[in-house]
Amino acid sequence: MKGKYLGYARVSWTDRTGDTGLGMLWTSIESLPTPVFLVDARLVIHECNVAARECLSVEKSAVIMRRGGDALHCIHAAESAGGCGGGACCRNCVIRTIVTQALMDRLVVRHRARLDIKRDGAVLKFYALLTASLFDHSSRPLVVLMIEDLREMPSATA
Repeated sequence: MKGKYLGYARVSWTDRTGDTGLGMLWTSIESLPTPVFLVDARLVIHECNVAARECLSVEKSAVIMRRGGDALHCIHAAESAGGCGGGACCRNCVIRTIVTQALMDRLVVRHRARLDIKRDGAVLKFYALLTASLFDHSSRPLVVLMIEDLREMPSATA
């Protein structure tokens, strides 16, 4: 997978009240129509926006501090006794790969991939545009992970 250096977000500003600006930043992220997750190197979800919770049909507490594949109901996470990250397929997981690349190379990484998840007892297979971007806050590297369902994109017509 190729990435392009587009910079990364280092949150270090403060406003006149001493706020780091994270409140306003997260309010902006909450308003995005795309599912957005803030994850660490192990794919543990530290935060997610409204669109992500609606996509998963869960409350925030059911997602926070869970590994991505477990929260997203990845079929490969369900196959492993250890859950997300514990199976043989996890070594080739495209989400794990782009998150790692964003962390190591400080790249914004975008990749189109097919995701296989369980939804209402059936396996749902769809293509998504995945974007991972380093979010370095207080010397704690996290990654902003966006998952855009390509089924919702309008087709290009001339």
